[in-house]
Amino acid sequence: MAIGLTANRADAEDLVQDTVLREAVARSSIDDRIAAALAGLPERFRWPVELVDVAGLSYREAAEMLGVPIGTVMSRLHRARKRMRRHLDRVGFDVKGFDR
Repeated sequence: MAIGLTANRADAEDLVQDTVLREAVARSSIDDRIAAALAGLPERFRWPVELVDVAGLSYREAAEMLGVPIGTVMSRLHRARKRMRRHLDRVGFDVKGFDR
């Protein structure tokens, strides 16, 4: 399904990893390593993650709260999740193996 939504396999993998990471952040209550990855983000990236992934707001609701377009929320979320994945990889946290 993810490949049909994207231009290439790398984008599809990013989409899948974003979904897994989003679920891990939302459910984690939170593992210290995920909390550290989130806390290490610059504020402009951290807020969209906190609003969408943690608080459960829609992209539109987060955009309204942040005073930015929806596309900005989406791009910041993508970049934030990518940064978080890199941080979690460095500390040995297997996002793919996160217990759902």
